[in-house]
Amino acid sequence: MVLASRDRQRYELAHAVGYDEPALDNWRRVSMSADHPLSNAIRRHEITTAASPTSFGANGGAASGEAMTRCRSTVVVPLVMNRLPRGAFIISFHDLRTLDAAERQCLQTAARRVVEALARAERYEVTERARATAETLRQRADEIGE
Repeated sequence: MVLASRDRQRYELAHAVGYDEPALDNWRRVSMSADHPLSNAIRRHEITTAASPTSFGANGGAASGEAMTRCRSTVVVPLVMNRLPRGAFIISFHDLRTLDAAERQCLQTAARRVVEALARAERYEVTERARATAETLRQRADEIGE
């Protein structure tokens, strides 16, 4: 999974499972304006599939590393909320495959739920920071009042 950076200038790898480190190198940080399968899918707000990692080309860098070369199909599912890019999740398959309409719908539903969960997590973090700031200010006021 990749998430948009705080400055909204790039996507950064947040978590990966099942890939060796070299396979992830070209996916760790990707400019939002880059000609890269990740950026392209998110800009278009649509699920992008590739028949093989190498069909993403040099810009995707997906052909590097043993784990990626074992994969014959890759799917990039953008995470977009209110037209604001939040990130994407990438799924690779060992077998060559394309997605039918039901699979695309399932991935779109999953993406909506992931975006909603990310929004809830961000609201929670903001609330916790505000609570911590308020507690610090209360303690300082107590110290001044003593």
